[in-house]
Amino acid sequence: MKNKLVIFDLDGVLINSLSNMKFALLSTQKKMNIKLNFNVYKKYLGLPFESIMEKMKIKIDVDKIKKNYEYFSKKKIKKIFKKKK
Repeated sequence: MKNKLVIFDLDGVLINSLSNMKFALLSTQKKMNIKLNFNVYKKYLGLPFESIMEKMKIKIDVDKIKKNYEYFSKKKIKKIFKKKK
């Protein structure tokens, strides 16, 4: 039996989650009282979160930043999949 692999490139093709990413990053920024520039973050999309933080010169609380980012991202995730009328 042969193994098969199907890969979907969803973001920007089937869905657009940029607004959710921006919401999550800015909400994390506000909650943690730190500076997180979304335009810089967006430039490195595709890299692992920790690598993006490194590129953004964020060295402290990366695990906590990631946890908050994921929390806020999940909070509005359903809006990504809503169909526009």
